[in-house]
Amino acid sequence: MDQAQSLKNLVRERNRDRQKSQDDSYSCEIIAVTSGKGGVGKTQISLNLALALSRKARVLLLDADMGTANVDVLLGIDPRKNLSHVLNQGEKIRDILVTITPNLKLLPGSSGLTLRAPTHFGWAPVIEEADQLSADFDYIIIDTAAGISDTIISILCESDRVILVCTSEPTAIVDAYALSKTLLQRNPNRKIELIANSVQNEEEAREIHTKLQGAFRHFLNKDISYLSHILYDNHIIQSIHQQKPIYLSSPDLPVSKLFSELATKLAHGPDWRGGKGLSQVFRILKG
Repeated sequence: MDQAQSLKNLVRERNRDRQKSQDDSYSCEIIAVTSGKGGVGKTQISLNLALALSRKARVLLLDADMGTANVDVLLGIDPRKNLSHVLNQGEKIRDILVTITPNLKLLPGSSGLTLRAPTHFGWAPVIEEADQLSADFDYIIIDTAAGISDTIISILCESDRVILVCTSEPTAIVDAYALSKTLLQRNPNRKIELIANSVQNEEEAREIHTKLQGAFRHFLNKDISYLSHILYDNHIIQSIHQQKPIYLSSPDLPVSKLFSELATKLAHGPDWRGGKGLSQVFRILKG
């Protein structure tokens, strides 16, 4: 293929991407679960929330913690292929999906690998497949990496919903604010919802929200919404060692019921008009 034809194809692909991003909406909702620092339970929440939602809806869980993906570890599974195989070996997205429950599938991230497509990678088929997959799910939960990077911020900007996980640790609160500040600088209208994790009771959760809300209003003139809290429970530690999510291993515990309540809060109402679709994530990876 000569250079002129390659340029024409590139322009055509970019125009198609731009038109899709402007015109299309999908039945699924992209929910990004994020945190300012690691070790606050973000992946646990992503996984158990996905399981809770999958009781009544079709859910895809995308492990987007590129390089240190670990949803598969929490599930005690060893996927043969992951997202790096799509970008580096031309695998179909559908062929790497792992069925966790009848209504929940996992799109594994890559662990210990740099997720980077070859220079001349053909993105159009991948983005088209992602468009098609968007019609197969009601929710796509993205477990982002912790911290602040351009890729993370871009995913948060393009998601339909952003859930920020934070604990009462001072460093967790400071880093959660730093992430939020960077996100709001990029997208001032972005709504951020808080899940206070590993708390003794709702009062402690509200204290975390009050601290973040104070910083938001004082420095950013913005608000952060309180969404829910997840109780500290030794059974969660046990579930990590057993590699079986708490929602499956102990569904009757108060902490598991909180995930059910959270799923109810996130359920689509009659006013739901559709979201941006999975292809947005791959457009971000495309750069």
